[in-house]
Amino acid sequence: MSLEDESIEGIVEQMELNISRPKLLINPCVAINNLALKKENQYDIRKSGALSLLVRIFKRYPEDPQLIEKVLGALSNSSLDPENSQFLGENTQIIPLILELLNQKTQSEQVICRSIGFIWNLCTSASNASMICEQNGISVLVDVMGENAMSLEIQSKALGAFTTLATNEEVSSQIVSEGALDPIIEALVNFADNQDLIVKGITTLFNLAANSENTEPIGQSDAPEIIFQIFKENMDDKRIVQRCSGLFSNLSSKSINNIKLGEIGLIPFLIQSVLRYKDDLQILRSTLGAMHNMSQEKQNKLIIGDAKGLQVIVVLMRTHSSSTLIQKKCSGILGSLAIEESLQELFIKSEAISALLLAMSTHSRDPVLLGNCIVCLSNLFFFESCRAVIIEKGGIDLVVGTLHENLYNEKLLERGALFLLNSTCDPKSREQIIKGEGKELCNELLKVYKNNSQITKRINGAINNMKL
Repeated sequence: MSLEDESIEGIVEQMELNISRPKLLINPCVAINNLALKKENQYDIRKSGALSLLVRIFKRYPEDPQLIEKVLGALSNSSLDPENSQFLGENTQIIPLILELLNQKTQSEQVICRSIGFIWNLCTSASNASMICEQNGISVLVDVMGENAMSLEIQSKALGAFTTLATNEEVSSQIVSEGALDPIIEALVNFADNQDLIVKGITTLFNLAANSENTEPIGQSDAPEIIFQIFKENMDDKRIVQRCSGLFSNLSSKSINNIKLGEIGLIPFLIQSVLRYKDDLQILRSTLGAMHNMSQEKQNKLIIGDAKGLQVIVVLMRTHSSSTLIQKKCSGILGSLAIEESLQELFIKSEAISALLLAMSTHSRDPVLLGNCIVCLSNLFFFESCRAVIIEKGGIDLVVGTLHENLYNEKLLERGALFLLNSTCDPKSREQIIKGEGKELCNELLKVYKNNSQITKRINGAINNMKL
């Protein structure tokens, strides 16, 4: 009968009896290691006292690599259970012991792998993650990655640990400040053909970049170029495209990064991914988010236009006409592009104005989407050819009616007031506003928003225009 057929309590009892005979502890450690792979055994392992005993053995025989490896395997598998992980962090001294072991820099690759994998499991507990950081664990992981740069298993497990740690905002700042970016980027370069490692590395950077303190340092490092290369070469891999587009969305939230992202040639490939994954809402949300952020820069607006991005956005709006999320993202991009005079003909040829008006009619209860569309129409009103299409398609009556229905949404009405001001500058649209409900709306807005100087200034300007 193998040890695994015995009760966990019986195995622990044997280990206690043989605590001074290290060779006789190896098989029981292997048995617990295997038993811990079954979820139903995790509670019994903790209840039996096995976890505390394994830590005692670790402390007693630090110079026995064969036994230490087996102990680490048992502890690592046992810590897959969140309660066991929490118990180990709170009731033993295992975290400083593991970090001290890694600091010795004399361990075998197998022991290092076991140790890093164990730390990765421990990171799932917030208190353990904090303790790892307090015990200088981030610097230890950075050093281990640097010293074992060509070990796929070590790099993969260390990235897993960093991915988990990076979900904590405070910890994520520490990860970047303590120099983790360089080994993370190096791992992506060294193992560019290993998709599992690539996904972990990009996910780590995504989590780190979600913290605004890290967004600029990551964006101004070598990471964008490396991730862009991975993105280009793996357009058929949905997992990688999802992770890359999410990271680009986070990085593009800083304007300084947008210039760099545009210069490295990202935009045409974002447009390609939109076309390729036009039915994947997760990819679309991230990709369109990145395009919206990047479209704030003039040069990027022109690149989007040259790469037929505007036409693609309009097609996407038609394809996903019922999706409020997609309509919001697309209308936001169009609003940014609409101030660029050189793109006005594209707005007409692509029928973007019709798409915007349809979005307003279909999603009349979403103030963010409505605001995006109204801003875009306001910007387009500066161009005569676009203005004519807006008037012809009934855009003025639609906007005025929308503003009436959302009279008490102040943020939306700030945007709406700009539309009324711009549209009353043109004789044809001014006449349409006067004939419709526009004049009445302006008078109501002055009453409702008498304390909002931005709205009253714009509306008074519109009223003065109507007197012309």
